[in-house]
Amino acid sequence: MDLITGGAALPSHLRGGIVALGNFDGFHAGHQAVVGAARDWARKLGRPALVASFDPHPARLFQPDVPPFSLSTISQRGEWLGQFGMDGAVVMPFNRALAALSAEEFVSEWLVTRLGVAGVVTMALPGGWSMRCRTARARSARPGCVPCCVMRGRGWRRSC
Repeated sequence: MDLITGGAALPSHLRGGIVALGNFDGFHAGHQAVVGAARDWARKLGRPALVASFDPHPARLFQPDVPPFSLSTISQRGEWLGQFGMDGAVVMPFNRALAALSAEEFVSEWLVTRLGVAGVVTMALPGGWSMRCRTARARSARPGCVPCCVMRGRGWRRSC
């Protein structure tokens, strides 16, 4: 499994993949459900299975007074994701510039341009990443849109 960090370019053999998008600071059952859905969707389509996460944890930026925490290291996550059958993991640098992007800008700059994804799976959280997927779904008739699956409890739905 390829581990891409620090904003490095995605290798060409991973472009066009299906990505599980989230923080994934550990790898509990909820994380496994999201990542597993991305992996299964990718395999069904014959595409690379990817995970996109953030470092540092977004809480470091939004709650700087809270002591830093980490459930696992990036290398541990890479090992677990590789054992789970993922082809690559992208760790996006979470900073003020990334946090300032609108949903449309994030989809366009990161998901479409930098990662070239064919689809996204994420967990439904009020106002969180699922909001970005609703934006992607609204763009479904326009070029550059990425289909998105949103996990809700034990099930998921496609936005395309």
